Order: sequence, then structure tokens, then C-alpha cells
Amino acid sequence: MRLSSACCCCGLGRRARHRLAGGADFVRRHLAFALAPAACLLAVESGGLVAFAVLLLGALLGLLSLEAYLVYCRNEPPESRYFVDHPSRYGLPSQTVFLDSGRGARLHCYFIKQPGDSTRLPTLLFLHGNAGNIGHRLPNAALLFHQCRVNLFLLEYRGYGISTGAPSETGLYADAAAALQHLSRRSDIDPQRVLLFGRSLGGAVAIELAARPETAALLSGLVLENTFTSLPEAASVLFRLPLLSSLPGLVMTNRFNSRAKMPSVRVPTLFISGLRDTLIPPAMSACLHSLCGSGVRRLETFESGEHNTTWQCAGYFQRLAGFLHFASEMAPQREDWHAGQHSEDEEDQSAGAAAAAASATSAAGGASAGTAADDIPTITVL
Repeated sequence: MRLSSACCCCGLGRRARHRLAGGADFVRRHLAFALAPAACLLAVESGGLVAFAVLLLGALLGLLSLEAYLVYCRNEPPESRYFVDHPSRYGLPSQTVFLDSGRGARLHCYFIKQPGDSTRLPTLLFLHGNAGNIGHRLPNAALLFHQCRVNLFLLEYRGYGISTGAPSETGLYADAAAALQHLSRRSDIDPQRVLLFGRSLGGAVAIELAARPETAALLSGLVLENTFTSLPEAASVLFRLPLLSSLPGLVMTNRFNSRAKMPSVRVPTLFISGLRDTLIPPAMSACLHSLCGSGVRRLETFESGEHNTTWQCAGYFQRLAGFLHFASEMAPQREDWHAGQHSEDEEDQSAGAAAAAASATSAAGGASAGTAADDIPTITVL
């Protein structure tokens, strides 16, 4: 069972939860078979210790090889890597944007803008969970567009959908930073009113950007939904045996350690937690909320919210819209949030380096119901 925060309306969430459960059961079952005979060998001279060490090493190597498969569910469902649904199917005005994010990663994104002059409205950079692609988030995006009255930028991570490259923790951070820099240079929105929205794994990516002074300076707010304190801690929840529950912290290379970063977050932050989330314990959202360094933070809970369905709960969009527009109006005060974190010269250098590194290509969204790798016209944006 693979970690997922994909939209339940596409059937992604249920399949991903089954895969993650299966993955955890697989590790528990095979480690049990490996460790039981090894434990018996401990009673047989020092040779038993050697056998135990070899078997344990093999189990750890197996966990490492499974990690990328379990964390980045980019092939689920199977068509996710070659078909991405299009906003036009939901009646959304859109632009297809491609961003260069370094190391050969070309990111496929959708920009969905409110009609007319949208420069007074918030713009939400949407960072999805670890399964599927941005097309699977369009039903959610349509409701955000209409009920929250915001502009939306849906980012596809490297290696997801038709974006090129291979996903990694540092890679996802770079992708989100490239999208944020792109929004900071657009003339059809107010770059002072950009907020991050991160769900599940996307929440960990959003926290990284909000904790960095150079990218936090480009934000007016942060929304975190059903996210975790760290990836090893989230993975440990899946393993019920005491011995196995400690393994993720020892062997996982993808950390996404939001717990350590949260005190550095200064922007207004909204935490959204579904209390029926069986994948990421709601206590993790409460923990991050308590650690948050922002003077403006709020935790909203939804009694019937599951990991992938909290956005379908009554009152969800009303509460979210209130925060988005409130944080957007507070944007002129952002200098006060970051006071003392770094000098203006450091900020200018960081912003200049990031701007020079990022490049974008953009095209008007087509009328087709989906997007394939070979049917997207592109226009270079300098």
C-alpha cells in the first residue's frame, strides 16, 4: 500500500491505501520469516550472530529498494504517466505551462485564472500528494476556483504525469521553488498574494518552502492539509511490531522532516485535519500546529474527514476561503513576518539566483479532454 493523497473521486485513494497496506504487510511478513530463524541461530555459537547480521542487512537493503516505490506512487493508476485530464473538461479557463526545474526536469503545470482582472485575488500554488497526477485533482480544483474565488497553479512534480525526470525529496523542493518563482514574475496576478497549498506529501514540500527565508519572502500564506511530521514517523505508523516500527527512521533516505522546520515558518498558516484520517494520524497536524512559528496560525478539524475526502466535508470551502482572502489582504505586512531572518542583500541575491536559474514555457490550454505527451503546443516565456 502506497502513501497517497489523490482524489477519492478517481478511485486513487482506495487503491493507494490498499497498496500501502500491502506494502507494510509484505515487509512485516518477510522480515518475520527472515528474523525468526535468525533468532534461533542466536543460540548456536557466534555463527548464528553472523547469519542474523546477514539476514538483517538483507532486510534493510530490501526496504531501501522499496522506498521510492512506496513513497512516490507516480504510476498509480496505471495511465497516470501518459494521460493527464484537462481543465476544459470541467469548464475551467486554463493555460498549460512548462517549467524547467534543473537536472532535465521539465514540469507540466496548469494555470487556472479567474476571469477579468484577477490581480486583487489570491493565487494558490497547489502541491498534491504522492499518487496520480494534476488531472486527478481537477474536481477539487474546480470547487476551489468557484467557491474560494482564487487563481490556481497546479504543479506536476518531476516524474509525475508527463513531467520528465525522477522524483526525489530535493527534486520536489526544487520543483515547487521553480513554480513559486514563475508566479512571482507573472503580470496577470498580484505576486504579493500567492499562497501555498500542500496536501499530504505536498504539505511537506510546502513547509520546506515556507521555512526558507528566500522563498517564504514570496508567500502571503500557507495551507497544510492532512500532512505528517516526518516521513519516517508516518511510515512507522504502518508497522505494528515494535522492532519494525523503528526501521523507517533508521533506513529511509527520504525524510521530509517537517517537525524540525515548522518553528521557522513565519507566514500565516492554516492547518486542515480530517479526524477520520487512518493514513496520517490527525495528531500529526496538531503537533505541527503547536510547533509553527507563525503568529497567525489556525487548526481547522473536520469530524468526518478522511485522508482523501476532507475537502468534501461540509463547511470546508467556506473556512478555507476565509483564510485565503484574510492572508491575502495581510500580504503588505509580510516584511514584518521575516524581520531579522536575513539581510536584504541576502534576499536580493537569493531571489536573483533563483530567477536566473528558472525558465518557463507556456501554452494556452487546448479544448481536448486530456493531455498527452505529443499534443501540447508550447511558447517560450522569457
